[in-house]
Amino acid sequence: MKALIACVVFLRKLKKAWEASYERDLEWLDRRVQLIEGRYRRRYAGRPLAWLRTEVRLHYAGYVLVWRPLPDPVKVMLAGAALGMFSVALGPSSFLPLLAGVRAIRPRRVPTQLAETLDAVDATKVLDRLQAYRPTGRQGYPLRALWRGYLVSFVLDLPSTNALIRRLQDDPALRALCGFTELPHRTTFNRFNSRLSHHRDLVESCMAAMVGQLRDVLPDLGEKVAVDSTTVRSHSNGNRKSRLTRQHSDSEASWTPKNHAGGKDQKDWLWGYKYHLVADAKYGVPLFGQTTTAKKHDSPELPGLLDGAAQAHPWLRPRYIMADRGYDSRANHEAVSKRGGLLIAPTRRNGRGNRLYEGIYTEKGAPTCMGMVEMDYVRSDPQRGHLYRCPPGGCHLKARRGVRYCDDEEWENRRDDPRLFGPLRQKSPEWKVLYKLRQSVERVFKGMKESRRLERHCVRGLLKVSLHAAMSALAFTATVLVQTLTGDVDYLWMVRRVA
Repeated sequence: MKALIACVVFLRKLKKAWEASYERDLEWLDRRVQLIEGRYRRRYAGRPLAWLRTEVRLHYAGYVLVWRPLPDPVKVMLAGAALGMFSVALGPSSFLPLLAGVRAIRPRRVPTQLAETLDAVDATKVLDRLQAYRPTGRQGYPLRALWRGYLVSFVLDLPSTNALIRRLQDDPALRALCGFTELPHRTTFNRFNSRLSHHRDLVESCMAAMVGQLRDVLPDLGEKVAVDSTTVRSHSNGNRKSRLTRQHSDSEASWTPKNHAGGKDQKDWLWGYKYHLVADAKYGVPLFGQTTTAKKHDSPELPGLLDGAAQAHPWLRPRYIMADRGYDSRANHEAVSKRGGLLIAPTRRNGRGNRLYEGIYTEKGAPTCMGMVEMDYVRSDPQRGHLYRCPPGGCHLKARRGVRYCDDEEWENRRDDPRLFGPLRQKSPEWKVLYKLRQSVERVFKGMKESRRLERHCVRGLLKVSLHAAMSALAFTATVLVQTLTGDVDYLWMVRRVA
């Protein structure tokens, strides 16, 4: 009897969702059930007992369905006949086999990690500053509830404000966690977002405070950092302009080429912005980020990015800064050297081929002899630089008319060219180990895009897109902080949605 009452409650919930035009959600649930059933039937083919012990949990409309396949087709028919009276409220008839296998329906609980993630962010300064917009008059909705609801949309990777409101409507536990007694309208969240976009520095200070807590647990945080940028699309069409103003709806966005998945020779053009990030290369923790229009190149942004990271974290003194080939320039090497670090980046090729300066140096930074043969590395000296010597086999100029041309050696000093001859020799084993750590920032971007809503937004303009990227990094860092405090520090970059 209790199971039947629970089914009736769940069917009423589905009926309410159906009346609210949630056909898309119902179709998704129907496809999800069929996919899971087919997957488990293929997995346990020939093992019926293992198939009958399978348990699938589905989260929908604030409830958790614990579903198991029924052992007897007769029981399926009896259960379907018993629930046939509710088929009108159910909508799609394909849900009857699902409910026939339901073993328990209980209200959904908010995961503990979600509550800990929201509590990890100290937003006192942000709320105090936003409270200044309400000196007198009706106070409206609580700012703390609006802030937690806005942060929840990033932690749960909800695509829009409407998706956040639907989730709060369907999940009473989440609504209570945020602090809402009555749900606001979408425009209320939009006004909150607009006001918060003018105080992005306070959001970044919240992130800096959490990074400071991480450093107390991870003393070597920030010794090796990785720098890179990723594209963030604009919520507008770059191929359309207004008929009246002849301008784009997002005038601050711009076009930028992006490597195609089919190969480096093919390019895709993206309309939007770029998010530049400094991340810890060992733990994959975002340290500092800034947003620019998409057409700006990565290389000139490196000195300003490092200055911003040093201002946000006065204790930050990275020894090694890993970056890709796009950051290779004499100005960047000198800027990093003045800050007491070493830039680990492949040398950018000048012209065609794999040689630099018209063949004087190879791509690895090794000089060539007069016969255009790469010289062998011998040793390094802190004062004189790196010593190179002609290979034993020589070249076609080694012995010509009795005169020896290529049996000399060459010292290459860092003062001559810091790009090629740094303290670490280009493409040496130590250099390769450090450069391999550059992948950490790529994993951070992957986590922010797939589970922290970096690419999923409905805002326009550099100001609001910058706030959106800062909130995505804030949610990512809060999740990393919770994982660290619980002792899970081995795979901090593997941030996933908590609900």
